[in-house]
Amino acid sequence: MRPQQSFDLICFDVDGTLLNSLDGYLVAVRRAIEPHGYSVTPELIRQSLNSTQEFWQLVLPPGERDDRDLIGRLRSATMEHWPAARDEHVDVLPGVSELIRALRGRNTRLGICTGSHGES
Repeated sequence: MRPQQSFDLICFDVDGTLLNSLDGYLVAVRRAIEPHGYSVTPELIRQSLNSTQEFWQLVLPPGERDDRDLIGRLRSATMEHWPAARDEHVDVLPGVSELIRALRGRNTRLGICTGSHGES
């Protein structure tokens, strides 16, 4: 039998750990870019989160990746779509609520952190 471990503090990431927010972000981005003829896949979103590459550099075609005005418009449109996409598609991942309740019952301090800077 393994001894039970005790932690004073546990810190959780938000996106993809506590919430399925990537699903909502994908919807918001698609709503923003499809009228411009662009597309995005879940893999591109994951790639941007797991690399130092800017999201829009992955999505836009090479000739448009330096168009700061276009990127600004796409960012703004994405953020305009975010509240509805969040409400429609983002939820707490299965098992998270039970885990949080169990940890709080053990008087474990909990924290949340994120590497997100908002829409990038």
